[in-house]
Amino acid sequence: MATGELKRSKREPRYEFIRAAGILMVIICHISNEVGIPLTENGDKALQALVTTLASANAIFFMMSGMFALRFDESKQTYGNYYYKKMLYLIVPMLIYMGIESSAIVIVRHESLSTIPAFYFKNVFSDFAGKHYWFLYVLLGNLMFAPFLAKIFRGLSRKGMFIFIGIGFIYNFLIVYLPVIGRTSLWISPFSGQWHLYFIMGYCLNELIKDKKTKKYIIIAGIISWVIIQFLFFSSFPGCRDLSPFYGIYSCLAFIVLYSVYKSGNEWLDKIVLFLGKYSLSVFFLHFMMITFVSRYCTFLPTENFVARYLCMIVCVYVISLVLGVTIDNVIIKPIQKGINHLLTKKGS
Repeated sequence: MATGELKRSKREPRYEFIRAAGILMVIICHISNEVGIPLTENGDKALQALVTTLASANAIFFMMSGMFALRFDESKQTYGNYYYKKMLYLIVPMLIYMGIESSAIVIVRHESLSTIPAFYFKNVFSDFAGKHYWFLYVLLGNLMFAPFLAKIFRGLSRKGMFIFIGIGFIYNFLIVYLPVIGRTSLWISPFSGQWHLYFIMGYCLNELIKDKKTKKYIIIAGIISWVIIQFLFFSSFPGCRDLSPFYGIYSCLAFIVLYSVYKSGNEWLDKIVLFLGKYSLSVFFLHFMMITFVSRYCTFLPTENFVARYLCMIVCVYVISLVLGVTIDNVIIKPIQKGINHLLTKKGS
């Protein structure tokens, strides 16, 4: 195993902007059911249309993860180094934050602290997979296979990438829409079930949009797909999010928009974006707990106006999660990571 002093790869402001914007999109979606002020029927539909639009953050995060993971090159990085980094920078923080949340739940419920270990074990291996942590359980499986898939997709031509994504979308169409018309869908492939296609699509999309003509076609297809998913939503037709091929194409548009919006070059703005992107994972871990905390205990929030309360909750949840995330990362997680790295380096020497 490759030990020694490990450093994260150099972060690019544009991609960190996507991370920071993506976690804000997630927070907005998750807060939508926690505002506590009823809306009119039209207001509720407008809110859900917004959530349907912003929920593309899930796909974007899978695409971002795949885009970087599938760059693995065994001639430049060892397998041991790859898996060691995933353990140190993803699994370790994940387990620590799960421990913090498990402990917080026990304390809030006024249960005995002695129940924390068993409760934590149950959460890690069962219950948390049904909460917002589901994303990480699916992502980890994709990351474990990424070094082997990388060699395949690095050798694909643009035409090959298009064909692969097209096949994936066809399978997803069958998976999503056959059950809607009362037919059992048996059309499952290793790359189309769950979120695997998005993970792989990130690498392919990053290569495809380097060609301006191709990028233009993807943007047009994305706009059309957004119109379709909104039509499906307002028609109360199931299957307008997640694995829907229309949602997949729209998510490509959302990725391109976020990538194009931010222009790096301003030193101070880049520093802010890099900072927010760096702690986006920590904000992700904490935001669900903070939504509950803010909705229950922040009595200064507006109580009559839905929009005002919604916006205040978004700001409060994001800021509190960021402050706590920076504190926990620097006070707890980084010392543990350094300790693990030092221990394994000492053993490996």
